[in-house]
Amino acid sequence: MIHLPYLKKFKWSYLDRERMKQVLRQNDDPFSYTNNNLYIIQAARSKPQMYDDGANFFLFCQARELERKWMVIMPHGPDVHKHMLQLGHDLKAKYGEQLLIKKVNSEFKKKLETTGYFKEVPLAKYGEKRDIALLPDDIFPESIIKFQKIFGAHLKSEANPFEKYPILKKSLRERYRSFIYRNRSYIEIVTIAQLKELKKLKDLDNLFNRWIVDLKRRYKKAQISYPKKQKYFTSPYNKMIKYAIKNNGLYPSYIIKLNGVIAGASIYGKTAERACAQYLNIADTQFRDAAEFAILYALQDLHEKYNIDWVNCGGAEYEGLHNFIQKFSPEYRQMYYMTYV
Repeated sequence: MIHLPYLKKFKWSYLDRERMKQVLRQNDDPFSYTNNNLYIIQAARSKPQMYDDGANFFLFCQARELERKWMVIMPHGPDVHKHMLQLGHDLKAKYGEQLLIKKVNSEFKKKLETTGYFKEVPLAKYGEKRDIALLPDDIFPESIIKFQKIFGAHLKSEANPFEKYPILKKSLRERYRSFIYRNRSYIEIVTIAQLKELKKLKDLDNLFNRWIVDLKRRYKKAQISYPKKQKYFTSPYNKMIKYAIKNNGLYPSYIIKLNGVIAGASIYGKTAERACAQYLNIADTQFRDAAEFAILYALQDLHEKYNIDWVNCGGAEYEGLHNFIQKFSPEYRQMYYMTYV
């Protein structure tokens, strides 16, 4: 870890948790994917350092596997772009390192560009060969699903516990009902906390292993180099699972079991009063339509129990995933990645 005098170690201590609550409350963007503690766990795979002067705040950590690039996540504050400039200058002057700033909106992008020292990192296009550590994970815009675009407004009969609201889009409705019909005798949905009580958390490892095999195949097809680090994806997921269990009730989770086998897992976190983000969503593709079922079921439950109307699914890493999310008629939002030059 690089040590600069104005940075201090970030810990999940009481003081840091309280400060994070203040920072997150200051964000007036209800759809912000970064506006939740789970994003820190997801983005900062290495232990972050923190800058906080009371008005401006950011987290600083190594950019995944890349040896010579460091990144900032969750910059907040009226003058935080000036601190980005100082940090970028010090990293380059003292260590020869390059700074990357993740997921900034168009307004903050303009502030960085006015310094004359930051430029946008162009997102890779489908078919380009690229190192996942050299460019951001998501090369497509964030996808935000609106509940009212998918479902009717009124609760249906309780006769079907899996379809509480009428699904408006015919293609999704058919896939959803087909999945239920094929698996109706042995569908079970539990939370991560319930899975722990059953002493079955290890079963998630089996799902992760099957998912990684499939993901490597998809990355190869999209001509994306897969990370060398063995637990590149599963390490933050396991951390998120532990954090969700520790803060039971704050992070809705859905574990889909078919005849005792875990076919899918997802975790959501609120970003605003009526909005949340999806920080984990994986499904075993050997179970046809399981991925569609997982999202449609979660959307209904989030709306009914948590009054959620909007879900930010983040950006996709490859075209196949982006095309999958398009089934849910999302609205798109472009976020930017900036680097010090």
